[in-house]
Amino acid sequence: MAILNFQTVSFVWSNFQPRNGWVFIASIGDWRQIRRDNADAVTNILELAAVAKGTGRLVDLEIDNTTNQIQWITLR
Repeated sequence: MAILNFQTVSFVWSNFQPRNGWVFIASIGDWRQIRRDNADAVTNILELAAVAKGTGRLVDLEIDNTTNQIQWITLR
């Protein structure tokens, strides 16, 4: 697991499909999918990422090294 602190959310994306949310982290320079094992986790992480993007706040997050999925995110 990689924990990244003080990160900037550049974009968020989702669609009608269940458990399908993505976040673009500026320092990584790539999209990361939100963990798909829990529908509430996808919704909550996507919401926090959208708040960070909309307000310009930084986030801390954890990315699973095996799946490259975002496991959790917190606002700074």
